[in-house]
Amino acid sequence: MAEESGEHRAQSAEHASEPDVDRPKPRAWINHEDGTREPVSPDAITGLDEFYAGWGQYVPDPEAVTFDAWQQSDADHPPGEGQVGYRIVYKTIRTFTFPAIDFSTSNLRVRFANGSINSGAPRFTDALPERTPGYYLKPEWGEIKESPAGEVGYMSQPDMRVHIDNHEDETPHGNYVELLYAVPDGTTSDFASVIAAGRAGVAPLLVALEMQFGPRILGPVLTEEAGAVFSDGHWNRRLGGRYIRLESQASMQMIPGQSGVTFLAGMLQRQVERSDEERRRTRIASQWYLRGGAEADLTIAYVAYWLVLEALELEENSNIAPLRAAIAQLLDVEPSSISDRLGRLYSTRSKLVHGALRSVTCRGGRCTRDRRRAVGVAQLGPPQPHEQASAR
Repeated sequence: MAEESGEHRAQSAEHASEPDVDRPKPRAWINHEDGTREPVSPDAITGLDEFYAGWGQYVPDPEAVTFDAWQQSDADHPPGEGQVGYRIVYKTIRTFTFPAIDFSTSNLRVRFANGSINSGAPRFTDALPERTPGYYLKPEWGEIKESPAGEVGYMSQPDMRVHIDNHEDETPHGNYVELLYAVPDGTTSDFASVIAAGRAGVAPLLVALEMQFGPRILGPVLTEEAGAVFSDGHWNRRLGGRYIRLESQASMQMIPGQSGVTFLAGMLQRQVERSDEERRRTRIASQWYLRGGAEADLTIAYVAYWLVLEALELEENSNIAPLRAAIAQLLDVEPSSISDRLGRLYSTRSKLVHGALRSVTCRGGRCTRDRRRAVGVAQLGPPQPHEQASAR
């Protein structure tokens, strides 16, 4: 386990662009299983100087950092080589195949077998998984204290050290179904993107297996991994590609208690005053909204946010006039002025849903998915100051 050491001294916001960070040496150690610690030479560590130089403090949204590491690589299968791949292994439910099946195509290997399963993953012993797969938050713990004079303060201990445990495990012998899939060229190699592309690629086969052999063929998931697959069937597991954000970098935000009470009372009162149909629509739209925010696959997230709008505004047909009128009202424009753009967006939605299109664009750091989310936020409730609806 590699451990980064350092202390971050508190600064005022106006000096956040010039962080003052101690740089102790040795700057990292390897913790061995026998309890000994081996210092790592500063020359053997790359990226820390850039990390320190780019350290942002008191920012609205801390930037995620990542790392890279591999398991099961060797001289014939070096890390970073092979095709970007996806691996998933299901435990069958008291179901076995005899003789074993090992079936391969140019980009897929399927095994129905009996044996032990090797799995592994990084473990962030002091970080919390975020809602989006592959993202973690190093929390800052603190306490709100009130002085005898009535002054209120927040006492915390910022800590930017991230502990990563290289975990690997082996199951007892059992029956399983394993899929190794080389994801399409051009897939971003971060963990969440590979998992999303892998799930999309093998989904038709998984459905076909369950339809043919019944639900017991795909039991609990033993492991789901991103990595690299080689022509000889070897699998390199990638531990990196996950993202970590440090809560201590974020600016402090306080919600006045009375404002929170006022909001909750108003929101719940509006829900009571809605008709049964409006409550049903709001409930299903809110579920789609939460699904979109927790989805790593940009295409599925885009569709989820569109379904927020459809659940709120559309009837049981393809007439988008009510949606056009609602968005025009949000933007304070005439419905006719957004007809063409909304028509194109609805066409994109239809192509994604029916499989004619399988991509969501991101330009200039902003995704079309995020534009749909902004409109969904405005439709579900009063927009926050940083949430602006856009039909571009």
